[in-house]
Amino acid sequence: MGESNTSPVDQAFMLRFVFILLALLRPATAAPLLLAQGTTAARVEDAPAATLLGGYLLPAPGQPPEGMEKEAFAKTAPLATLRIDWLNQTPAPEEFEVAVTMERRIITSTLRLGKTGITRTILATPEAFFLHIVADQPGAIAFRTTLTSTREGKTTPSGRNELLWSSADYSPAKTYVRVIPFESDVEADGDAIVLRGEGECLVIFSLTGLDSAEKPLSGTWQRLAATLDPGEEHPDPSKIWQAILARATAP
Repeated sequence: MGESNTSPVDQAFMLRFVFILLALLRPATAAPLLLAQGTTAARVEDAPAATLLGGYLLPAPGQPPEGMEKEAFAKTAPLATLRIDWLNQTPAPEEFEVAVTMERRIITSTLRLGKTGITRTILATPEAFFLHIVADQPGAIAFRTTLTSTREGKTTPSGRNELLWSSADYSPAKTYVRVIPFESDVEADGDAIVLRGEGECLVIFSLTGLDSAEKPLSGTWQRLAATLDPGEEHPDPSKIWQAILARATAP
């Protein structure tokens, strides 16, 4: 196959056009948005009741995966999808708003549950996609997390707070999820992770096309902690998140 004459700018425009088109075909609160960083991308659908991140591996930075630029993109399945079902829906969420900033690498949504305000921040970095959730009242955050795929493969829980999806057909490609509450703990529910009552937490979603023993995808959090909170037996998730956010938003 010959080299493409399409510039990275044209590729990025084409990718954004597809997602804008998809957004027009869906309800506003669940319109797909794109977060891309390096050779990974996530199709984000954020709504009051559920948040989905569909992970894609890109053939090159800024280049759409096969099929993404075509009319059939809506049928193109991600490698795997992180799904968060928000359990606290009483009273019904109100004032739900979504904003995209920083060249489409940060998505922020806000909503109200009665008198409680909740902010969700989804951030793309070279290491992973991060979902940070914070409430202005303690114990207001509750959700169920799953990692699934329409492709042939298997989701394997690790401990209470990690999920790893892999497939013999797509090896060594893998996807990984870790849920990190700042104060409470999570519980395992089969192939799902459940958090019941928290004021602030962090969810890591990462994927790779080349998992290796030297740099396993399952070691994403440990590598971040070693870099951003070195020497600590129990790394501080708040400190690590603030460092990740500051690094991502630096001029």
